[in-house]
Parts: sequence; structure tokens; C-alpha cells
Amino acid sequence: MHAPNLFDTRSHFRDNLAEWRAYYDDVAPHETDLPQPWNARLNDFQMMLAVRCIRPDKVRVCSAFPVSTIPSVFL
Repeated sequence: MHAPNLFDTRSHFRDNLAEWRAYYDDVAPHETDLPQPWNARLNDFQMMLAVRCIRPDKVRVCSAFPVSTIPSVFL
């Protein structure tokens, strides 16, 4: 699977540890914007994957996250 929107993620983490730590420490990271440029760069599904990677304890909470992008015929 090719995911160009995720290119350079590792170096961004390394170079912006304070921003990512604040996101990690947030009580509700699934309701918080990702550090820029990632919030503007990723689609809803990719954002949910980011939450899954950073805070797996919030996956159940964010399981409805991409529902807004799914046509109602599939719900």
C-alpha cells in the first residue's frame, strides 16, 4: 500500500518531540488536532491510524471517527 501522506513521519516525530508528547499526553487525543502539518495532511482514516499508533487505548473511542466520510448507504 502506498501512503504518500505519511512520508517523513518518523523524522517529524524526532524533530518535534514536544508537540507529539503533548498530543500523547492529552486526555482526549482523538478529539485533538494532530501536530501540523499532519492534521491538514491526513484524511480521516489516516488520522484514526495515527491515534491507533500513538494511543491504542483510544481506538475504541475513535472507532466512529471516519463514519462521517462513509456514505449512509453503507451504514
